[in-house]
Amino acid sequence: MEHRRATISHHYFLKFSSLKFWETVYHMMWVYILFVMAALVKQDRTESYMTFAIAIVLSFYCTTFIAMAFPVAGPQYYRPELFGYLEGSVSKYLQDMLGSYQSGKIPQNGLFYGTMAMPSLHVALTAMATWFVMRHWRPMLWCAIPCAGLIWLSTLVLAWHYALDGVAAIGMAWFCIACAKTTIRFSRCVA
Repeated sequence: MEHRRATISHHYFLKFSSLKFWETVYHMMWVYILFVMAALVKQDRTESYMTFAIAIVLSFYCTTFIAMAFPVAGPQYYRPELFGYLEGSVSKYLQDMLGSYQSGKIPQNGLFYGTMAMPSLHVALTAMATWFVMRHWRPMLWCAIPCAGLIWLSTLVLAWHYALDGVAAIGMAWFCIACAKTTIRFSRCVA
């Protein structure tokens, strides 16, 4: 009996510590993006910085319009029984709050994007940052690609997204960067 209790408490400790790891990875996406942006600014790569900034803004608009046209929620909202391990986590709290917001239990104020899943904004922004690492600091890809992969995986482990959301996000990232580059080229012609 004592061994069983120790095994159960060990299981919960591992569950809790691994969730902390995945939640940290999930939220480190913002640090990764800011680090890449800061490096572009520091090295005076103005065109790349502006391309990245415009692509980020475009990706927010793209995900919003896609979610309005094709509303879909992440796996936690369709099969919550599969994700009981999230109980007590920050992700579960946020998912419950967003679910309440979407269902009208929390007054709508237009500030929350809601529970959209397709495509993953986390994966799109990470893919964009990784593209700029590849373009300017190719030797750093040994670090950037695993980082991007972990961020994508964190969106799956924490039940925010399906794998296909990440695939669509990479396509959207490419599209947003291409549009941003075109915008910058056009602004040069006009100026």
